[in-house]
Amino acid sequence: MMPKRPSVREILGVYRENDPACAEERFAQALHAIDSDPDLARWWEEEKRLDAAFGEKLRGTHLPAGLKERMLTARDRSPAKRFPMQTAALLAAACFLALAVVVSLRGPLPDSTRSLANFRDEMAGFVKVPPTLEMTTSRLADATAFLQKTSAPSEIVLPKKLQELEPVGCRTLRFGGNNVALICFKRSDGRLLHLFVAQRKALPHFSSGAGPDYAAQGEWMTATWSQGDQVYLMMAQGDRAALENYLANS
Repeated sequence: MMPKRPSVREILGVYRENDPACAEERFAQALHAIDSDPDLARWWEEEKRLDAAFGEKLRGTHLPAGLKERMLTARDRSPAKRFPMQTAALLAAACFLALAVVVSLRGPLPDSTRSLANFRDEMAGFVKVPPTLEMTTSRLADATAFLQKTSAPSEIVLPKKLQELEPVGCRTLRFGGNNVALICFKRSDGRLLHLFVAQRKALPHFSSGAGPDYAAQGEWMTATWSQGDQVYLMMAQGDRAALENYLANS
């Protein structure tokens, strides 16, 4: 049986910039694929963001003596060294495991990476290109049932006027190591309104005021508020009035 050909994501998962071992044609082809696949491009940006966050967390952290040498020795003794792609994947997995151990001992990623501004920026970047939904449905109950299965926030309290809109689908995203629910609704003008729901622990510094926090993201407007132990981020193309209409008397 022919060995399974690695996917583009598997190849990019072990890619390291300026690493001579990543100068092969398959890495160039994988990087080129990003230009024509918006969903892949979003995934790649998230991967790079996580790498940067881990790097920032571990900068200056003392690793156990001899860890690197033991990992390299294990690699050299492994028959997998005859297969460069498999070897790279094994080393990446080993490094990730080592990082996970250190992070678990030292605490969560810095809170500075989990600010409201970063949350808005990342979610806006996701929906500015029509988002790929993991489930399409016109029934809110179906959407929340799916989100519950993925361990994303699913007990969602919708503003009264938002309840009148028809859902088109949902998916689960990640932010600050936490699952985030996304439900998309169809507006009367045919455009979409996006509602993100995260647990408060994903945004440790967010403090809801007397009303929603409004902020523009280019041609998009966002409104953020909290209820119970969840933070809600509503996003749609238009001005502030477009969102205030859905939040009135909520």
